[in-house]
Amino acid sequence: MEIAARFACMTTVYEIKRAVSRLPEKKQQALARWLQARTDDHLNDETLMEIAAEGARAGQAGSGSCKA
Repeated sequence: MEIAARFACMTTVYEIKRAVSRLPEKKQQALARWLQARTDDHLNDETLMEIAAEGARAGQAGSGSCKA
């Protein structure tokens, strides 16, 4: 994997973690349950990242925009 691609992936992971950390506790728990329900042993890292990003966007959409 190229260094720029690794950095982009790390930035995405950081951004997802940051977005999730801003959610209220109940929404974080709901997101965790949602992710767990969609996770199986056959998913690769890229698919899991897409699911996590979609969940984070859905959580933010439900609580309004997230401010830095």
